[in-house]
Formats: sequence, structure tokens, C-alpha cells
Amino acid sequence: MHEQEEHSRERDLVIRLARLDDHDPGDSHMRALLERPLDWNWIVVTATRHKVVQLMWHNLMRKDLITPALGTGGLPELWTVYVSQMFAAGKERNRLWMANAAEISACMRDAGIRVVAIKGAALIDDIYSVENRFLNDIDFIAKRAELGKIKECMFDLGYSYGSYNYATGRIDPIAHRVERAWLFNNHVLPNFYKLSGHEVAPYYKIQVGYDFFDPFENFDIDGDAIVDAAVPKNDGSGLLVPALADTLINLCCHIYREGVSMVYQDYNVNWQLGKFCDMLAFLLKYDTCLDLDKFVAKVDAEEIRQPVYYGLHYTNEVYRNPVLRRWLDATDPGERDYLNEVRDGSRRAFTSEPFHERLFSLRGVRSEFRAGWNRHFARNEW
Repeated sequence: MHEQEEHSRERDLVIRLARLDDHDPGDSHMRALLERPLDWNWIVVTATRHKVVQLMWHNLMRKDLITPALGTGGLPELWTVYVSQMFAAGKERNRLWMANAAEISACMRDAGIRVVAIKGAALIDDIYSVENRFLNDIDFIAKRAELGKIKECMFDLGYSYGSYNYATGRIDPIAHRVERAWLFNNHVLPNFYKLSGHEVAPYYKIQVGYDFFDPFENFDIDGDAIVDAAVPKNDGSGLLVPALADTLINLCCHIYREGVSMVYQDYNVNWQLGKFCDMLAFLLKYDTCLDLDKFVAKVDAEEIRQPVYYGLHYTNEVYRNPVLRRWLDATDPGERDYLNEVRDGSRRAFTSEPFHERLFSLRGVRSEFRAGWNRHFARNEW
């Protein structure tokens, strides 16, 4: 069900910059886009909202496109200053966060606990460099039976449940009712926060879960098996990362989990180009290293064809890359109406807006009702 939509020049440029591979090795198309002024107010805000502003600037630099962007492309000097500073700050922030993740992993290991880095922490220094992927938090998956020990260990390291208060520069604790509701509604412990003492990254944020899905979903993943099959990361950090097949499943399921979520849609954060770039970049690197038949058998054993196909499908809707085709064909669930669903527990609604309109909207596109979680808790409480 490909949607044949015309992209604006701005959308086209953002998509081409939100990827690690060279879609056009000569960059002729991007240079052509930069021959006339573009709406950089929309481009920068969109790239930031999609967590690819660091990747965008990285690509503009490595492709030697900053000069034409500033010239005929109409990039204002003011945005150049801001974005270059965001890029430098993001790079330093990632260094601090990745070093902190390695320290936490080592402390857990000393306590006899295996925690496995997923998503950004697993992909940086493998697919991405430390400078070109945004980190919002460090995500670990662990065994459910060890969550109590993990909580104690994190508290011993100076972390607490809470949220960072940008007005005061402090960690605000969460109310007990929020902690209980969080544990009831999630397969993830409440967010752990700790002040860092670094101006460029004033806090560390850690999430630890044991499943790729929420409790009220129709799917679940055996987190214990993922932890048991995890392997050391190849960067010498000491971090454990999921096996390749488990990483691909995680990337697919993460796109699905947030894509169908009314909770995330209330805040217009359920579609992010960064997640699609993760998927495409991972398959471009590891496509030939994965056994497709074994992967499909694993997906079928876990009964997760729908979320896996969902992640692959929408990544292909963005990039239309041939590497995705055989994975799509092999995991096709048959029925595809669910691709346009949004969910809140047992409640379902269907979206009618074209995918790319939802993807690039800078506002919410659903108005019929708010998700249950968001009716009870403020945004900074989760």
C-alpha cells in the first residue's frame, strides 16, 4: 500500500539528510534542491522534532553542502550558528551519556546483573558515530526477576525516580500514585534520573525494561531470552547488546509501539525519522549477516508478525530502499488494516490522513479523544 505522494522540496531534503547511506553518491539531487531558497525555519524545526538535527548537520558537512546551503539555498546565518552549536553540544552530550552507560553496566555486572543496551546506546559506535545520533535517554533491557536488584543498584549509584526540572535544574521526584500507575501500565521501570554536573548535559536519564511492548498490547517478548543471548558490543565499552535478530525485532517493535500509541499521538511524537533511519542503516549493514528464514521462524514463534511488518513497512514508506523488500515480503501478515490504527488499551481508532502528512505534521492530527494515560498524568510525570 505505497502512497504516491509528492514531497515538498523541504521534505525531500530532510529525508535525504536523515539517513546514513548515500542515496545519491554524487549528491546531485541535493545540490539541485539547494539551488533555490528553502524554508529553513520548517527544516530545522522538523529535523529537531524528528531527532535528526545532528545527523542533518553531519551530512551537510560531510557532503560539503553547507556553502551552497548558505548561498543559493537560503540557509540563514542565525540557524547556522544555532544548529552547529546543537551539533557540538549533542556530540559532547553523547560522549558523556555513553561513558555513563558503560559505568552503569559495569556496576550491574559487578553486582551479578546483566543489563543489555538497546536502541541508541547499542547503535552508536556501531552504525552511528558519537556525533550523528541524538540520545534522549539510555535504554536497557533486563530480566524481570532482577528489576528489584536493579532499582537498588541504581539508587545506590545516586539515581532516583523522577523528572528533570528545566526551570530549577533539579530532579523532581514522582508522586507515589504515578510510580504505582507507571508500574501497572508499563513493562519499564519509572525513569531514573541523576544530575551530572556537566553544563552541556545536566542530567542522565536511564530506562530499564523487560519487554518490547506495553502490558495491554496483544504482543509480548521474552526479555529473559534476549538478555541470555546478548553479546558484548564491539567498541570495547563493556556494554552488552542484543543479538542481531533481536536488535532488528527491537527496532521494528519500537516503531510499532509508538506508531500505534494514542498516548504518543496526543503529543505528536509517535513518528520520528530517527527511528526509520535506525532501521534502514541497520539492515544496510547487517542484511547479509542475518538468516532470513531463521528470523521469520523466530518472529512466528513469538507471534509478532504484525509489529515487525509494521516497522519495516513504514521505514519503506519513508526511504523506498530495495534492501527492505525481501524482509517485507517474508514477514507479510496478510491482513493490513491494522497499519492505520491507533490504540489506547482496548480502544481503537483509524487514521484517515496520508502517512506523510502525519509524519511531517508539526501538530497533533487526532482530536476525537485523549489517551487514558494522558488524562491522568501530566507530560512531565511520564
